[in-house]
Amino acid sequence: MRPFYRLHGADLVLNDAFLQHPDYLKAHSAWVRCKVALIDRLHTLQLIYQVRDAWRQRAAAVATDSAPGIDLAPLAEPRDKSWQDAWNLTERLLAETAHEAAKHQARFVLMTVGSDVQVHPDEAVRQSVCQRLGVEDLSYADRRLNEFGRQRGFAVVNLAEPMGRYANKNRVYLHGFDNTQLGVGHWNVEGNRVAAEIAAAAICRQLQAQPDK
Repeated sequence: MRPFYRLHGADLVLNDAFLQHPDYLKAHSAWVRCKVALIDRLHTLQLIYQVRDAWRQRAAAVATDSAPGIDLAPLAEPRDKSWQDAWNLTERLLAETAHEAAKHQARFVLMTVGSDVQVHPDEAVRQSVCQRLGVEDLSYADRRLNEFGRQRGFAVVNLAEPMGRYANKNRVYLHGFDNTQLGVGHWNVEGNRVAAEIAAAAICRQLQAQPDK
């Protein structure tokens, strides 16, 4: 339920059919607006929704452990037309973004965040995912985007590899929380700190390497 682009031949075409989707229309109904307003004001309702969301996160983590899912698929080379099309569309959007930045005399830098399993401190967990995907490592997406950036003339900053080194060396989880599941999900406090330091240092290096004229 959001706008997105499709490739039609060589052209990017915006699809806004979500505006007529029943779920979108429901989300903008008077009842849902009222419910959101109540949740914003009542701590009891907020707690109920937090418990629900935590349960859903645990269920999603179990599903991810049972089979390679959509979150893991980009870590391997695309093996069907759907993923090939998704990669082609993503690269086209990146190229358009870089072009738009250049038109406004702005420097474009692509930063790849990576997946939680790429920076998991337990090598056995990473190797298990490699075996399930049939790959030697989990860096396909980073390598492909690095090469694409090189061809298109913009810098690429990959966070997964240096964050993975940090997690492995210090034996810490950079994703997940004590009240959900460590190693899965969003960056935690330590993950945000490490990511920010790595990103800031990389961007500074790019500025020093290509000073403004």
